[in-house]
Amino acid sequence: MIMEEQTQKVYSDSEIDDYIETVKNIVVGYYKKDKTVYNIKRGNGLAVRIKHTTIYCIDCGMKLKRTVLAGKFNLKHSNISITLKRVKQLMEFDKNYRNEISEILALIKAFHNGKTDILHEERFVN
Repeated sequence: MIMEEQTQKVYSDSEIDDYIETVKNIVVGYYKKDKTVYNIKRGNGLAVRIKHTTIYCIDCGMKLKRTVLAGKFNLKHSNISITLKRVKQLMEFDKNYRNEISEILALIKAFHNGKTDILHEERFVN
C-alpha cells in the first residue's frame, strides 16, 4: 500500500497575520461592529459569537496548528479546539448561523480572489 504524502502550505508570519487581520475586519464588518470587540474578555454574547466565527473562518481558510491560532488570540490551544467544535455544533442546529458563516466565507474568498474590495465598503471601514 502506497501512502500519499500530504503537503501543507507553509505560511510566513506576515502572511498569517495579514490573513487573520483581513478575516477579523470582514467578520466585524459583517456584524457591523468595531474591532474593539476582540478585546472584550467576557459577558458579551455577540462578542463571543464574533470571536468564535472569526476563529472558525480562519481555520477554514488557513489550516494552522491549534497552538499558532491560539497564540494569535491569546488563548490555549484547547480553547481553539473547543471553539471549533462549538461552532460546528451550532451550525448543525441553527440555520441562520450556518447561513451567516457561508456568507462570511464567501466574502473572504471573494476578497482573496480579488473579486471585491470589500474592506473599503462603508460598513467594513473601522
